[in-house]
Amino acid sequence: MNSINFNDLNLEFIMNNNDDVVQILKDDIDFYFKLNIKKNKRYLIAFSNGAMNPQRSKPPLFMRSKWADDFDASCIFIDDRTIHNKDINIGWGIGTPERHYLKDYSEVIIKISEILEYESENVVYYGSSAGGFMSIALASYQQGSIAIANNPQTYVHNYLPAHVEKMYNSLFPGLEKGEILKKYSNRFSLLNIMSKNKNIPKTIYLQNRLCKSDINMHLKPFFQNADKFNVNIKNINVVIYNNEFSGHNPIGKEKSLNYINNLITNDFSMIL
Repeated sequence: MNSINFNDLNLEFIMNNNDDVVQILKDDIDFYFKLNIKKNKRYLIAFSNGAMNPQRSKPPLFMRSKWADDFDASCIFIDDRTIHNKDINIGWGIGTPERHYLKDYSEVIIKISEILEYESENVVYYGSSAGGFMSIALASYQQGSIAIANNPQTYVHNYLPAHVEKMYNSLFPGLEKGEILKKYSNRFSLLNIMSKNKNIPKTIYLQNRLCKSDINMHLKPFFQNADKFNVNIKNINVVIYNNEFSGHNPIGKEKSLNYINNLITNDFSMIL
């Protein structure tokens, strides 16, 4: 695995390490990305992780990276360093008390997209569940970009209580829940992130209507509280589907590939 300092990132390094995992050192922390850059493709897609199965995988982890050659776009896969050396399997890019890793991922993706000469409107962030949360947040950090999120969390603290409590204890030891939510509110709420960034990204929000916990804990409160955060939701395009068997799980590989590649072919004009 080759390594480079963030400030030294350049086209030669990117292309010499195409289809490989790279380590990018940024302000004394090592971050990991997997590259799949294709020539003459209009879009660049950045993928974020959902929950890791610790019995099957260990970080650094790049979910959906095996799909890379099936996308009609260049791809970058983001490892969430939040879960490294921690007893948690899901991280939402939260980072450490001192550092919000999601902002680091954003700066890296933006720099790579600029080096490769991708306009912001041709950068797409994609993920499901926690990866969906991260993708919408990352799109909010990059003005003009697009997010596609499947059954995302909109409020991290509304996710499964056992996972959230474990995350609090692991990442913010010694702090009470109320103190964590108050001090680090911009890491747990998409509305908070959008409001602070003053950027509501064009978003395709894919949601299984038959996953009641997603509807009641994430979709509904997101729209109900949008006005309070002065968030204009006209850019949020909700696509509802019905699958009683998949629940919170995302749509499968074939449907995901077909859906995203069709959107890319049509320049997203069918929905956005």
